[in-house]
Amino acid sequence: MCTLLFRHRPGDPHPLALLSNRDEQFERPSSGWSWREGPPRLFAPLDEKAGGTWIGMSASGIVAALTNVFPPLKDGVYYSRGSLVIEMLALRSASKARRKVRALLDKHDINKFNLLVADGTTAMMFSYDGRGLWEARLEPGVYQVGNDPWSGNKLDSGDGPNARWMEDHKSQLTQHPDICKHGDKYGTRSSSIILLNGLTPAESIIWHLEGYPCQSTYRQILGA
Repeated sequence: MCTLLFRHRPGDPHPLALLSNRDEQFERPSSGWSWREGPPRLFAPLDEKAGGTWIGMSASGIVAALTNVFPPLKDGVYYSRGSLVIEMLALRSASKARRKVRALLDKHDINKFNLLVADGTTAMMFSYDGRGLWEARLEPGVYQVGNDPWSGNKLDSGDGPNARWMEDHKSQLTQHPDICKHGDKYGTRSSSIILLNGLTPAESIIWHLEGYPCQSTYRQILGA
């Protein structure tokens, strides 16, 4: 299952700390994190089959990340969920995500998803089960999202800055079998960590690794 584990803490030098694993078919083509000219200008990997991305950050400091919800809807032609993430990254603020998500659902058939949209002050969460949309403006705290429809549970947020929380919790991305998932055709393909700088997005820090988090080492790909 794809996993998003994140801590939303407005007022912190890094108001969003996001830990994420991507689970996917190993044969599905994709390319790595890179600056991509827009609009919007964004830093993100790319799904080369359907377009769009599953995670990214805009130059203005919007972070968006998505997990698919299982089981998917069948028998239909659906708007790319990766394009949904791109649409979120084009927003001027996370608070505008509610209107945009609803407009896209009114216009397109979209398969089931969980979607995080955040900036330096606001974190929005959406969960679409094919029938209705659940949404929330999140209170400060820690949240974990997988491939089930998200119900809004908040975890213990703990104390201290997000940078320290990230260091203390990134090992959770190596946990077997549900978070670090091994397989022959499907499993955890990559892992990414984002520390968003709320005042100066260009100074945000991103680490990434390809492969299983339990067997690979993160490399810093953005930030000083």
